Amino acid sequence: MIEVFLFGIVLGLIPI
Repeated sequence: MIEVFLFGIVLGLIPI
């Protein structure tokens, strides 16, 4: 589930 964890961090860094 590390991929999902990193993906979540990336989404957190990207302003929506």
